[in-house]
Amino acid sequence: AGILDKAIQYFYQAGRSSVYRTANREAIGHFQKALELLGGLPESPERDGQELALQMEVQGPLITTFGWGDPRVERAAERAYLLAEQVGENALLVPVLFQAAMFEACARSVPRGIDLGERLLALAQELTDDSGIILAHLLLGLLNASAGNLVGARDHFEEVLCRYDPVQHHPLALLSGLDPGVASAGHLSWLTAHMGFLDQAIAYKERALQLAEELGHPHSLSFVHNMVMWAHFRRREIDAARKEIDAGGEICRAHGFGSQAGLVESFSALVQVAEGRTDQAARLGARGLSLQRSTGLKLLSSVNIWILATAYAAAGDHDRALAVLDEADELMGSFGEKLMQPALMLCRAQVILEADGESAAEKLMLESLQLAHDRQDGWHKLHAAMALARLWRGEGKH
Repeated sequence: AGILDKAIQYFYQAGRSSVYRTANREAIGHFQKALELLGGLPESPERDGQELALQMEVQGPLITTFGWGDPRVERAAERAYLLAEQVGENALLVPVLFQAAMFEACARSVPRGIDLGERLLALAQELTDDSGIILAHLLLGLLNASAGNLVGARDHFEEVLCRYDPVQHHPLALLSGLDPGVASAGHLSWLTAHMGFLDQAIAYKERALQLAEELGHPHSLSFVHNMVMWAHFRRREIDAARKEIDAGGEICRAHGFGSQAGLVESFSALVQVAEGRTDQAARLGARGLSLQRSTGLKLLSSVNIWILATAYAAAGDHDRALAVLDEADELMGSFGEKLMQPALMLCRAQVILEADGESAAEKLMLESLQLAHDRQDGWHKLHAAMALARLWRGEGKH
């Protein structure tokens, strides 16, 4: 048993070393070997504690390589949660609950993920666990944005930045695959661009990129390059948006970050729509959505779907545009992700309008305008209002 214990510890430490070198597939191999060896030990609280540590550690490289919705992440998260409850230490339950909630929200249900996030926040506050509080606000920021609560999401991300210390909290990237400070600033750049605060979006972009570069964390850096492209895209700075996407894609390919490959393709498609290369955009958008689905990740799929529908509509392929918009309606109903709902409604209205359905199109435009207004989604409110103005001008209304 002594030799076995030493071997398990060796593979555990080798796995952690590989994670710090961003050798994620190597890390997965080491952690899995340790878990296999652990199966040869008799059941005991000590053995459960070792397995819990391994099941928690292996999730970071699994997520980075294969994505949050991958079945291997699911198995590790569920096993870790079971072990944490058996061990019975609330302090251990905080990070385990975060991982379980993230998987639930990414692959199964946004509303249930929010419920778990609220439970996580209450537990972390009860334990005065500052790292746990940061994880909870990061999770709730992401999920509130996905549910369409932009103001609530902004508040959660800002709370992370208020509490964040890079020395103390960067190690949390081992749990989520992303540094919480970088992720929050990157999300705020994207979120404030949606809300129409474009100067704020650029300021958050600069903060996120500076922090990611200082930390030298490639996965966080590739993620933030992709997220901050929205600040430029909303300002119609297409060349700058493309440069951010290309930078993020280069890092993803260099390190094998399969979790972000779908976003890179879809965002590239959006830039090509803006440049008028609609046929190529449609092909890229379809590939991006396919790559996203291959990871098991549903969260933020409405973004991929909206980009693909926009590309199809721009290419004049209205049947395919309507087909993917129907998929988006199913996703919003069954999964609960509604981030892009105003944009999806407006896209459908514009496709219907092309088929001479002015009355139905006007109704959807009005609904999109009202929903964007209620959410304080300034960008989509502006675009819905402009679409209505064009429609009414064509009908002779003033």
